[in-house]
Amino acid sequence: MPSITIDDIDIGTSPLEITLRSKYGRLTLNSLRSLSFGGVRGHGTGVMDRTMVFYGDLRSVNDALRGMQYICRSVADDCVSGKDSITIQVRDLDSGGDNDLTTKFQMEVVIREPTVDEVQGYPSGQGTSGPAV
Repeated sequence: MPSITIDDIDIGTSPLEITLRSKYGRLTLNSLRSLSFGGVRGHGTGVMDRTMVFYGDLRSVNDALRGMQYICRSVADDCVSGKDSITIQVRDLDSGGDNDLTTKFQMEVVIREPTVDEVQGYPSGQGTSGPAV
């Protein structure tokens, strides 16, 4: 999954509200440090969620998004379509500039079946496949 980063020149230490949605798969953040999932709109836990709404400062949000994982568990999550979309919505909660500015971005994820090596725990191309001898 490509690395996602957020930038806001006037945010300072004010919080951002981040909404992540996946139609089929589940998302797990890289870090939960200094994030809040509570409050009026907070939702999810940051681990294996289809939808999550969380709050954090710019650094904490970027730490969470960097290395975020996407998992789609075949038929259980309706991953047979071959494609999924992830939507990220960023709400600027600072008091400067355009207060409460919201930006939305959508990216497509191609779903593929794992290789035999990946299922067996070997990195791609470094294991052996087929019956054990």
